[in-house]
Amino acid sequence: MNTSTTRHKNLVIVGSGPVGMVAALLLKEHFEQVTLLERRTEEDFLRTQGFTFPIVLSPSSIRILQRIGIWDAICEERSEFFGVVIHQRVLGRQLSFTSVREGVYSHWRNHVVAKLYEQVQAAGIPIHFESQVEAIDFQNNVCREARLGDLPFDLLLGADGSNSQTRRL
Repeated sequence: MNTSTTRHKNLVIVGSGPVGMVAALLLKEHFEQVTLLERRTEEDFLRTQGFTFPIVLSPSSIRILQRIGIWDAICEERSEFFGVVIHQRVLGRQLSFTSVREGVYSHWRNHVVAKLYEQVQAAGIPIHFESQVEAIDFQNNVCREARLGDLPFDLLLGADGSNSQTRRL
């Protein structure tokens, strides 16, 4: 850790998907305590079978994955991404548009999550599964979670996706 860097006390991240876990790993050295809150069960969170979808890894996201030390593990399973095909019906005719970009890769989301989870565990960052955020008090910097109670924070990140609890509170 850079000794000139100010170390804050508490970071609370609501949402433990790829964005939440990457943020936790990148910011860990700046906080005494990093807490990840995840609404799903651990079993559902770590499910690698069944429906999933690919995520696209651009050159900038690949650099971040290299920085946190999991790119090599992801490389073992990833596939090169050769383009996006968009199908659209225009004036009754079916048209297809293809977008191609070199250096871009795709990978199944659940496998990226599994690799990130391994790294988060190795870093000693706790993930609290089945979390239910009840309130966020930004004036007093407190996040209330149903089982954990009041969690003080210096920084709270909402990484809980499109059905965000943090945006509603």
